Amino acid sequence: MVNVIKMNGEVDKYDPEKVKRSCLRAGVSAETAEKIVDEVSKKIYDGIPTGKLFKMVHNLLANEEEPLAARYNLKEAVSNMDSDCFEFEYYITRLLSRCGYDARHSPEPKIQGRCSEHEIDVVTRKDKELALVECKHHFRSHTYTGLGVPMRQWSRLDDVQNADKNNDMGSVPATLAWVITNTKYSEHAITYARCKGIKMTGWNFPHGSGLNDLIEEHKAYPLSMISIPKWARQKLIDEKIYDIIDFTNAPTKILNGTGLKDEDINAYLKLVDNLLKMR
Repeated sequence: MVNVIKMNGEVDKYDPEKVKRSCLRAGVSAETAEKIVDEVSKKIYDGIPTGKLFKMVHNLLANEEEPLAARYNLKEAVSNMDSDCFEFEYYITRLLSRCGYDARHSPEPKIQGRCSEHEIDVVTRKDKELALVECKHHFRSHTYTGLGVPMRQWSRLDDVQNADKNNDMGSVPATLAWVITNTKYSEHAITYARCKGIKMTGWNFPHGSGLNDLIEEHKAYPLSMISIPKWARQKLIDEKIYDIIDFTNAPTKILNGTGLKDEDINAYLKLVDNLLKMR
């Protein structure tokens, strides 16, 4: 029996079925998934950290086909977004637009509540719904998003909804508080959100429509998934290039302006093309 050490120090039993399912989610065939599980089973050892296990599977997938390895790396790619340029917020704004929302990043002037003005990460409109969205990004993909996040977002919504609607100070008819994170939620956070009617989107949550599901559905993979360096992503974000769909449609002038080498740009474009063609 082989034990795996999780990021939080907990010990779990190695489950080859989990490895197989993660490979299938990345788009590999059942035959290839079985092959990778067999290779992993030969190399793992008791007490292996989950990070090393992940890297082992990733490297095996890369040997099979680069786009498969990139899709397998999606969770870590989102975690690796750069907070200095608000990459996660801009990316979520683009993703929500691809999901059919009229989405605006950090609108100005700031939204006025009854007691205070509020800098909202993203504001979305769809039909009669106007949502105030909090984007909670974690660098550690195994960090839980706790109770405090939905509580603060509910407080913002309550303050905005109770603003003086007759003034001209930037109040909006908000109807929904929404939290989007790249990790899982604590049970307390989920219970509170259900009680207050807060919309929660996280990794594999809710089932079938989590953040990862939305990304896969629209093939709106982040730039970090194709390993574009942070300094280049910053320049792309300045040009409103937020995901690989934007990247493949970007004018040559913008791509050349990043400072990336021509051969690297061509390699990224080839990888993007393969990702967009994958089922």
